[in-house]
Amino acid sequence: MNKKKLVIVSYYFPPFNNIASRRWAEMLPQLYHHFDIYVFTTNAEGELEIPAKLANIIRFENIFLKGDNTKKSKRSVSKQFLYNIRKGLRTLDSTFLNFYLKNRISFSSNIQKINPDYIITSVGPFSSALFGLRSKRLISKIKWIVDIRDSISLYPHFKRGFIKRKLDRFIDYSIIAKSDSVITVSDSLAEIFSDFYLTKVHVIYNGYSEPINDKSFNIKQDDSRKVIFYGGKIYEHQLKSFEILCDAISKSIVKYKIMMRLVNHEYKNNILSISKNFKVDIEVLPQVSDQLFKEEANNADILLILESVEYNNKIGKGTLTGKLFNYLPLDGPILSVCRLDSDINIILKRTKRGVVYDNVDNIKKFLDLVKRESFIGNNSVTNYSRTAQANQLIRLLNELK
Repeated sequence: MNKKKLVIVSYYFPPFNNIASRRWAEMLPQLYHHFDIYVFTTNAEGELEIPAKLANIIRFENIFLKGDNTKKSKRSVSKQFLYNIRKGLRTLDSTFLNFYLKNRISFSSNIQKINPDYIITSVGPFSSALFGLRSKRLISKIKWIVDIRDSISLYPHFKRGFIKRKLDRFIDYSIIAKSDSVITVSDSLAEIFSDFYLTKVHVIYNGYSEPINDKSFNIKQDDSRKVIFYGGKIYEHQLKSFEILCDAISKSIVKYKIMMRLVNHEYKNNILSISKNFKVDIEVLPQVSDQLFKEEANNADILLILESVEYNNKIGKGTLTGKLFNYLPLDGPILSVCRLDSDINIILKRTKRGVVYDNVDNIKKFLDLVKRESFIGNNSVTNYSRTAQANQLIRLLNELK
């Protein structure tokens, strides 16, 4: 029996290394058993392994995706004019031109030759969704699923004026409402999007890849300090949470050292300054291979998540950082410093892998008394593997009529 054809449009894909690339690349092994897969994406630099044997990868020649340190070229007068018009519109960002408009003709030719049964467009950027809309107009049988990883027009971006906020939401709703199904990455976002798009929104978590086999604790420590491990990026909205953590560490009866593997360094000086103010020992290190990252994290005493402690952003409640899923299959207890109503709290309680606190006193008590054996997790951890999430997606696709 011939397998049905599935097209995935994702701006991010290996070798580019971020959570969006991993989301789809690491579900391919399971999807491959059920579908002939075609991936439309950008040219990219990075170190992630490309799953070439599992999918036909079609890279748009008109856009080349580099790392975070890419220098932006000076805009021409005409481009600057267009930029000023669309500035603040998350539905019409720069990728509307260089990702969608420049590649829509070649995409149309390819999609008609493939004649797929399903197309999944992964948002953001929002321009990915336009390929799904185009496919629906070209192929009547196709089922279009929108994967919304970014809140787009609902994001509380206060630099937009009233008219642009309304226009953004009008464009967002008008296009996504034409899809056959919507998926997203957390329960709270599913509720928010269901209310906005007036349709049922399904949850496909980002999930984790297979854990390392060797869980031996072989990192030698030069003193009695316990290690709190953090890996990934740091943004401005996380600095308050980090300050709360350092305050708690400074008051704890147990000696701790923070070990950070940072992907970005914009706020490195802020991190160092805050830790210095509280006389907290910290080691800030550059990004390493996935294998070494997992080994270091697995040997840490506590695995750290930092998110916003502000309660005035309903979108923030549904933020599920990729670190959460990376940490789930490992051994150390997870400490998340963020708002208590976060979806992170829901998953940590379900899996019994850690705790969420938003204040110094509770974090100090946790640091004083935490034992690894209290947070070893339960069988529900495996529900968040990318294999399990891929199976959930397969069931959803099979149910589409």
